[in-house]
Amino acid sequence: FNLSVSVYYLNSVMGNMGFMGTFVACSNMPGVVLCVAGPFLLKKFTKRQMVLFGTGFAMGMAGALIGDCIDYGEWKTGIRVQSVVLHKSCRG
Repeated sequence: FNLSVSVYYLNSVMGNMGFMGTFVACSNMPGVVLCVAGPFLLKKFTKRQMVLFGTGFAMGMAGALIGDCIDYGEWKTGIRVQSVVLHKSCRG
């Protein structure tokens, strides 16, 4: 969604798609900074609190939360279920 909005804005409003790289880099910088700060903030906040605090944390915490879900499922059922969803074109 964000990329679609960026294309529309740069093409229709700014009239210059050449800014796409800079625009996307600048829009992702807050998330990158928060991802770097994440490990230090985990000492004070839980993963849940960090995800609820803002989307920058959600970007960095997604992998950790998926791992927690897998661990919970194993604890609850006794079966460890991990999978990777492949795109139709990648299936053999």
